[in-house]
Amino acid sequence: MSDLLDRLPLPPCVELTRRLLTSISYVPVGAARPRAVLKTASFTWPNMAARPRRTELFKALPLSYWKAEIVRGRKLELEHFLSQHGDDICLLNETFINPGQTFEFANYVCHRTDRLTAGDGTIILVCRGIVHHAEPVQCLTYLEATAITFAGRPVIVLAAYPSPSSPLIGSDLTACLGVGLSVLMAGDLNAILAAKKKTGESPT
Repeated sequence: MSDLLDRLPLPPCVELTRRLLTSISYVPVGAARPRAVLKTASFTWPNMAARPRRTELFKALPLSYWKAEIVRGRKLELEHFLSQHGDDICLLNETFINPGQTFEFANYVCHRTDRLTAGDGTIILVCRGIVHHAEPVQCLTYLEATAITFAGRPVIVLAAYPSPSSPLIGSDLTACLGVGLSVLMAGDLNAILAAKKKTGESPT
């Protein structure tokens, strides 16, 4: 059974597991050795010839998030971290790279969102060989964001950062999260500072 479940894609695998679980009954209390009794359950893929094969595309992708605080000055530190942990994707914010500056990383594709004025910014590093593409994040007011999607994966990975001097507003979050796909967002949103400013508390 485990071999069958391993060969099935996720939707039919989930459905088959659900049907199997609903068909399990148990030996009454007091039996010498309680055990599960499995009734017959059937499941048919609508078109077995068209059933997609499981490929390496669906393997887990190790991911990390790093608050860089001027990444150009900490590049060796970041290289050491990624070489030690072997992460395929790294999300960074507070990168402090100006649009005219270069930033390259061996064995990684770099997607950047630089602030036009000095400071902040976001980056996503993706290990070369992983099929993906950059995804523009539209209609942002204060939030800075970099996003990517992957072939065959209904998910967006997004690095986000708002300046502490700017408010965190709902329309910016909607622009990031309301895209119709699952979203994995990482970043320092300065939410505590935004809440304190709203209530008039000191940010310190």
